[in-house]
Formats: sequence, structure tokens, C-alpha cells
Amino acid sequence: MEDIAFAGRAVRVHLLMIGQMLSARATGSGEARENLGVRILARYSQRAWQMMAPELAAPPVPSVLVRVQVAASGKVRETQVAVSTGAQARQLATNGILTPLPAGMPGATAAPSYTPAGQIASGPGAEVTLSEAVRAGVLSMSLSAARTARHRDPAFPQPSGMKGAAHTYDAKVLAAYERTRS
Repeated sequence: MEDIAFAGRAVRVHLLMIGQMLSARATGSGEARENLGVRILARYSQRAWQMMAPELAAPPVPSVLVRVQVAASGKVRETQVAVSTGAQARQLATNGILTPLPAGMPGATAAPSYTPAGQIASGPGAEVTLSEAVRAGVLSMSLSAARTARHRDPAFPQPSGMKGAAHTYDAKVLAAYERTRS
């Protein structure tokens, strides 16, 4: 765990740690915990707060079940979260559907550019890679899920060419596949 935590942003590794008590033993070391950029704490004890965010004063534990404290960038903010079952949370985390952040959202970096699915698929013979199709919303699954479907789903469209090392696909054929899949 510690080795992964220190791999970091330089190699595009993003580690998500979830635990009841993220002790030094659970994370690999106390130093590995320092690599957590955002810490979300719910129903925490003073001991847990001191371990996870010692540089910040511990606010009172929220009394409402759907409220958590988010510690990031030297600040603490109480935030409301959604209530879901384990199965619902897993589906949300793995379905690959992305929603762009609203323009002007505080703390957000520049909004990624998205091309509506209808625009990318409208040109005659528009060729896209899987990552372009996912980013544009032609496919409503994650890139990882699209790559898995390419190998496992016999109905997945065949590549029509190459762009560098990536296969390209006819965007209209991918959009038709997405409609039948949904």
C-alpha cells in the first residue's frame, strides 16, 4: 500500500483509501497517509481526527447521518453526501458515466471539454478511438469497461482503423451499439 501511495500523480496513479480507521499499519506508514489530498471523515472520534487531520481543528461531529467533514487544502467543510446501499455505491463508482462539473464551481480546475455524442457521430465516417468515444459520451461506460467489452462482447463493433497505437471505430456504429446495450 505504501509503495502505491508514493507512486503519486507523476505516473497518473490516483489512490482511493477507504477505511474505518486508516492507521499507519493499515496504510503502510504514517507518511503514506500524508499523500491523501482529500480526507472525508464521518462519525469520527477525536483520536481518529487527530490521526487523519492533526493540522486542523476538529469540528463537532455532525449529528445528521448524511453529513461528513471534508478536510482539504488546509480547510474543513461540512458536506452532505448521498445515502446508498453498497450495491448502489458500487454501481455508481463503476458504471463510467461522468457528469461535467458546473462552470464556475469553487475549487474546480478548468472544466474538461466534452463533445456531445450527437456532434461527434454526425460527420460522415467519423472515426474515434475508445477514449474519445467515452469522453464524448458516445459510450456511457468507463474506458476500462469499453476495453473489456471490446474483448468479451461479441456484439461490440469491430475496429475500422488505427490512430497511432489505438484502434479507431466508426462513431455511428459505436452509438448504435450503445443504444442496443442500454
